[in-house]
Amino acid sequence: MNRVRVEELPQDFDRVEELPQDFDRVEELPQDFGEFNIVGIYARWTLDCVVEAARAIAHDYRTRYRQYRAVSAAIASILADMKSRTGYDPRWPNADQRTAINTPLVGSSDALTNGDTTSPFHLTALAVRTAAIAYAERVFNTGEPMLRQAFIDAARHFRAYLLTLSGGVVDRARQDTEPIFRRSIQVLTSPEVAQAFGLPPAPPKAWPLPDRIEDDNYFNGDGACLMEEVSCVLQSPDGLITQQHFVTLQRAAVSGARTIQRILQGSHENSDVEIVRDLIGVAYTWATALRDLEVEVSQAK
Repeated sequence: MNRVRVEELPQDFDRVEELPQDFDRVEELPQDFGEFNIVGIYARWTLDCVVEAARAIAHDYRTRYRQYRAVSAAIASILADMKSRTGYDPRWPNADQRTAINTPLVGSSDALTNGDTTSPFHLTALAVRTAAIAYAERVFNTGEPMLRQAFIDAARHFRAYLLTLSGGVVDRARQDTEPIFRRSIQVLTSPEVAQAFGLPPAPPKAWPLPDRIEDDNYFNGDGACLMEEVSCVLQSPDGLITQQHFVTLQRAAVSGARTIQRILQGSHENSDVEIVRDLIGVAYTWATALRDLEVEVSQAK
């Protein structure tokens, strides 16, 4: 009688591989450029085009690989992960997943001029911007105290809503969306990546957002030019982002973030009228930036 011989299986058959050290690790994020998580969430959501530009480059990296032969191993790893992991790894959320994370907090991105503006965030923010416009564009000074008080009332309402945006959900939203934004910046500030488009890179510091929220050194022509070139070469013509449009998005993101932070800090309640007026000026900049975005989009059609 022949015995059935059991073959010896290779040593690594059905072996559970040791996972890399950082598997499923919540990254320790550096200090955000704003004091409150919601401040950075708003700014990054307004500049989400930065992530989409980097994703377009990641796809191009696989098809036009000769153009990217000089990229460093670190950037090559980011591009490979961005191409293969986005949408399939919690640390690499795709556009739909970022929308699902951010929209319940701050509504549709302000970069979308045709987005839904009926969320509580948009409605209360609009009241603040409207009051700032009324104050800044007044013709006579006789009604200044009343217009200032109208702004203060709108800011109080906005702050009441903003105070609900705290806790674990907001902390998690930052942890889920900030890393991919930072990696996208690494891609766009890489000289070797920019070389593939025949352009200088975006600056390695204070772009596209300032390192500190009150800094004004975040505008850069090279970065805006690279964003336009990536948009023109790799992305849909319907989503073309010109240099001017990107700079306006930066202005909206930063002035909106500054307004949110100062209102959360209670600057509108300050007894010093000049501090309140300064806040109104920041909110007015936010309003005019969004107004300029609408004009630019309508002219592009």
